[in-house]
Amino acid sequence: MKSQSAEQNVRKDRRRFMKTVALGGATVGLGSTAAGAFALEPAEASVQAPAGTKPGYRVTEHVSTYYSKADF
Repeated sequence: MKSQSAEQNVRKDRRRFMKTVALGGATVGLGSTAAGAFALEPAEASVQAPAGTKPGYRVTEHVSTYYSKADF
């Protein structure tokens, strides 16, 4: 049977571990968010609208592939 002081130490160690894990996860989340917020150049669209057409929805090759594989 464990003594009370040993049991209290185990509880303190568990609490310390959980606090460390929680703070570490929050730090990683903030770091990844900050990295995205400070991007130097905006992303460009991979598919450009042909000249003389209106921007909007276009059925491209990858969209057609999705439609053919989707089970509607």
